[in-house]
Amino acid sequence: MVYDVIIIGSGLGGLSCGAYIAKKGLKVLVLEKHRRPGGYATCFKRGDFLFDASLHMVPGVQQGQPHYKWLEWCDVANRIQFQRLKWFGRFVFPEHDLRIPGGNLREVITILSDNFPHESKGIANLFREMANVHNDIIKFIFSPVPLLFQLPVFPFRYKSLFFALRKTGAQILDKYLKDERLKAILFANWF
Repeated sequence: MVYDVIIIGSGLGGLSCGAYIAKKGLKVLVLEKHRRPGGYATCFKRGDFLFDASLHMVPGVQQGQPHYKWLEWCDVANRIQFQRLKWFGRFVFPEHDLRIPGGNLREVITILSDNFPHESKGIANLFREMANVHNDIIKFIFSPVPLLFQLPVFPFRYKSLFFALRKTGAQILDKYLKDERLKAILFANWF
């Protein structure tokens, strides 16, 4: 068989690209060296415990939300049923035991501010900035303007994203927060 496109790796990017390209009528072959597809969106079992490799949840997948549009592009939106998670995660530290809700940013800000009242203003500003970066990403991805024409105005049109691209996660946290325990909680999911 002759393929129009060969994709090496069946992680989220490979599978998404393959589905989108196949939807356009091209013949696609996706190759994977692991025994199952999914890349970081898989899990493994050790003893009685089940671990996910990386992807914990996918936000914004309800109709009208940004990630739902990608599912529509790949023609799979009507074939996937997502479950709403009550909790994003639980973070246990010597001084704090925090349950962070899924899908409710205001409640996350309230929980963090209740546990770190001296950082409440910084928490609000940090999450406002993160929401602005997220909005810039969505605006950039779904812009009908070709990339070549977006580049000259990128720093002006996507101000928050431009700022974030030039900083590390630690630098962004340091801009808004002082408490090292709070920073550790916010970074806990990345380790």
